[in-house]
Amino acid sequence: MKVDGVNIREVLNTYNAVKQGRDRPLNDPKDKLEIGDFYKAIEKAKNVKLQPDPKIDKVKTSIKEGTYNVSSEEVAKKMVDNIMLSIRVKRGGAL
Repeated sequence: MKVDGVNIREVLNTYNAVKQGRDRPLNDPKDKLEIGDFYKAIEKAKNVKLQPDPKIDKVKTSIKEGTYNVSSEEVAKKMVDNIMLSIRVKRGGAL
């Protein structure tokens, strides 16, 4: 295979420059890593403890006790509302 137009001296100079760059210490003070403010805020938000909601506690308790009841009419109404909302969204209608 013959390759024309290759300057061997230039290739060797490039190779040596790259090779010398590898001899640089790994903890070079020029290297710097910063975490953006957005991601810092996310990490901070992960540690936030929310106050328990009394409504949720009431529902959890009634489920454990077996006394949690939901009317079938209310469930059906919510299902129809969600279907209608999804149809409006798909058609690009206002919410």
